[in-house]
Amino acid sequence: GAHRDLHRVDRRQRQMCIRDSYGPGNGGIEYATAPGTAVRAIGSGVVAFAGSVAGRGVVSIDHPSGLRSTYTGLAQITVVVGAPVAQRDMVGRTATHLHLGLRDGRRYLDPAAFFGGARAVLVE
Repeated sequence: GAHRDLHRVDRRQRQMCIRDSYGPGNGGIEYATAPGTAVRAIGSGVVAFAGSVAGRGVVSIDHPSGLRSTYTGLAQITVVVGAPVAQRDMVGRTATHLHLGLRDGRRYLDPAAFFGGARAVLVE
């Protein structure tokens, strides 16, 4: 389909999800992480944003399909705007937890719907 740049992911990461929080007031999924854990891109694309928002480190990646994934809660950012990334490339390191958001234009999508019920490979 149109979103094939977001691949199915490893089962070992399923336990990392602290809740399936997609819904009103939260357009994504929250993951429990240890501080300093590597965060990896869920698909290939180009870094659209890398910086701080409200004191939290944020990276957004524009994927070829038109989707944008956003990783919020980074203590360290290891990419720069305009840099190409491949699936599983490190984009930063976590603070205490990580928020994964996914958008199609202005519309927020449930990230879990793109992982076939599995959890995203975001940290290791």
